[in-house]
Amino acid sequence: MSFYPIFLNLEARPCLVVGGGKVAERKALALVKAGADVTVVSPTLTKALKALAEPATKNPENNPKTAKKGCKNSKNSKKDEKSKASGSPEKPLGPGPLHVGPLHVGKIRHIKRNYKFGDAEGYNLIISATDNLGVNRLVHSDAFECGVLLNVADQPGLCDFILPSVVDRGALKVAISTSGKSPYLAAAMREML
Repeated sequence: MSFYPIFLNLEARPCLVVGGGKVAERKALALVKAGADVTVVSPTLTKALKALAEPATKNPENNPKTAKKGCKNSKNSKKDEKSKASGSPEKPLGPGPLHVGPLHVGKIRHIKRNYKFGDAEGYNLIISATDNLGVNRLVHSDAFECGVLLNVADQPGLCDFILPSVVDRGALKVAISTSGKSPYLAAAMREML
């Protein structure tokens, strides 16, 4: 597998992190720092993530019990096309079931439950940071069906992109990657710089 190196502008773009542990914390905080509109779906969170979290139940439109399901790119989208052709009301475009709108800088949205198929809808980027292979495969399948770029921590075979080790000195950013083969070597090189 060969990866294309890129730096992304994620300012105000909806991004999803699956998992609430230390790895998910690092990934979510990096996305917040990049200005992304971050949602974390997990039954539990670390203290640092809890400090940044806005519970989904504060906004009824973002309540997982009432959120719509399904991907606009999925097989179910044919039903939507039929309803458009028949003059039925069009479903609103925009982010999916876990995303409502812009947040204050430095905040995340927390959906306090396990990941469910269909949660990938409406996101530009997803990071799955769980130690559960079944969940990671579910996220992979869902993201693929929805056409959303996915990174699965420590499982490059399930990734559309990998996250390099980064040296960040303000405007200077140096990314070091071993294409997922040796993350420890990349981290050691980062420390040398």
